[in-house]
Amino acid sequence: MILGTKSSNTLLHDITNSLPHHVVSETPPQAKWKRLQRIQEVLTDTRIDQAGSKRPIYLVIDQCESPNEAKLDYVKDRIQFDKKLFVPRVSNGGGLVLYWKISVEIDIVSSSVNHIDVIVNKNSGDPWRFTGFYGEPETHKRQESWDLLRSLYGQSSLLWLCVGDFNEIVKQSEKLGGRLKSYAQMQIFRDALDECELMDLGFKGFPYTWCKHYRNGVSI
Repeated sequence: MILGTKSSNTLLHDITNSLPHHVVSETPPQAKWKRLQRIQEVLTDTRIDQAGSKRPIYLVIDQCESPNEAKLDYVKDRIQFDKKLFVPRVSNGGGLVLYWKISVEIDIVSSSVNHIDVIVNKNSGDPWRFTGFYGEPETHKRQESWDLLRSLYGQSSLLWLCVGDFNEIVKQSEKLGGRLKSYAQMQIFRDALDECELMDLGFKGFPYTWCKHYRNGVSI
């Protein structure tokens, strides 16, 4: 999800939760609502080249499953970036890594296993804030993520771009298949975004960040 400083007073808690026609409520067999395991080797050469071909000036990889510094440096060199900040994973969780080019002035403010917060162009006339964010995958810890988001919001009044995997959705139409998401759970997320004055900036590309195919033909 890509979030940015809100430019209007529209609140996410007003959003409709009516279901589009493709959303189903059947539960596939043995479905577990935990974060689905990512591809075993996230940093494949193909994915590295795909990222580098976009010629970005900075790049965040969340759930970086390879804690090997040499591997991360290989990625940095291959996509022709100059610097990196790596936050190692804890237990079975993924780590975070931020790459950027030397042409971009980056001032690192704070980091944790759930976020990397920086100020871009701090000493120029047009500074702004960038945060790479990873929400807790376990539902009972999700509130900790929203508390972190609120804490980050209160630390700066700069224009804010917050990008990452929040492990939550704001409406049912953002999910296809499986059980319906808890309305209360989505509402808590929407309330946090409203309090932080963040809005969804949209995107181009495949509409889902992960998928799971079951043997009976059901997909999530």
